[in-house]
Amino acid sequence: MAEIQVTAYDPKKVNLNVLGHNVTGFGDGDKIVVEPVTKTEWESDVGVDGDVVFSRNHDKRYNIKVKLHKSSPTNIFFQQLRKVGVPFPVYLENKAGGKYIGGGLEAFLSERPSTSFGTKLGAREWVIQVASYSEEDLG
Repeated sequence: MAEIQVTAYDPKKVNLNVLGHNVTGFGDGDKIVVEPVTKTEWESDVGVDGDVVFSRNHDKRYNIKVKLHKSSPTNIFFQQLRKVGVPFPVYLENKAGGKYIGGGLEAFLSERPSTSFGTKLGAREWVIQVASYSEEDLG
């Protein structure tokens, strides 16, 4: 009989640190989403004779999307950081099952969050763009 591997995941063990500030007050759903700005690793061009050239894309920019409750103290921190307009370091760590670390030294809050008012408190989604993101899966 084959052995199976069982791991446990705890979202509280996933931490995002922005300029020394531990991000808190996450909203419902995905806590943190990390995605490349340019998803295509290789781009191709076709000449008039049908010759194809593949070019490697070296874009290392990534977006980190964070959804926070409106009552999160991190919203105030992000508002202040956005006004300063200088690059800052970002560090992401998953200490739970499927260990992962990632981040970069130069990031900006690249989008202004939208605000809504309704029957529930609601959330604000922030987008942090990292100039040269590096990551490592450890689990």
